[in-house]
Amino acid sequence: MALFHLATITPTKAELIVAWGPTQPWGPPPEEPIEVIGSFRFDDPDARGGIETHLVAAGGTVLQVPLTYRDEPLEGADDALIVQVQHSVLGTRWVYDGLRDPRFVVMLAAVAMTGQGEALGMDVFRRPQPRPRSPIGLTATSDGQPDPVVFAEVTERSR
Repeated sequence: MALFHLATITPTKAELIVAWGPTQPWGPPPEEPIEVIGSFRFDDPDARGGIETHLVAAGGTVLQVPLTYRDEPLEGADDALIVQVQHSVLGTRWVYDGLRDPRFVVMLAAVAMTGQGEALGMDVFRRPQPRPRSPIGLTATSDGQPDPVVFAEVTERSR
């Protein structure tokens, strides 16, 4: 289960995506505005970081931007490091291109093969409590078959 903290992250996830995205071969041109429109998160099997995919819109295109957040640098992956961020509760976090982080790749394969969905989250303030879901939901699952079909569904949730 993912833990969510009431925290400030500097730079924010949106800021790092806006700065990093245009420098990538798949990214929009630098003059094209990028808007983060949602995200989904998977549980880190090692419970030491975050595994997220952000959905961003740029120039009429929706892109998926997979990121991982680690509590220490990933050995041998300097070229996959996007930025270090400061988390007001957890301290320094190293943010990586998810597709170049073995932790993300393993989790993506597990989701495709088993049908596992997004992380169930708990907010940590004074005591753990279930995290309220946003009014817009993104669910990523698969059919769990040997040649899996992965489903991504965006829905408007009732409150």
